[in-house]
Amino acid sequence: MRAAKRVIEIQKDSEGEIVAFHSILHRNSNSDLADHKKKVFDEIEKLFEEVNLSIETRLILDQNPEDYIQNIVAVSYTHL
Repeated sequence: MRAAKRVIEIQKDSEGEIVAFHSILHRNSNSDLADHKKKVFDEIEKLFEEVNLSIETRLILDQNPEDYIQNIVAVSYTHL
């Protein structure tokens, strides 16, 4: 939650797209994953809604966080 609150502070003074992601490799059943996503993202989405900021949330099922970030940065970089 501290990270989400810090992003809200920063974003109030700038423009940009906010994407929050949570990486989970296949360890649980699909229903467990859905419950986990709801638990992780509901509070964050509520915080952003309260200050009228939009946020996109992504549950990553097939990559660890480091690989996901590297892949997203590589894709974004090639589209510049």
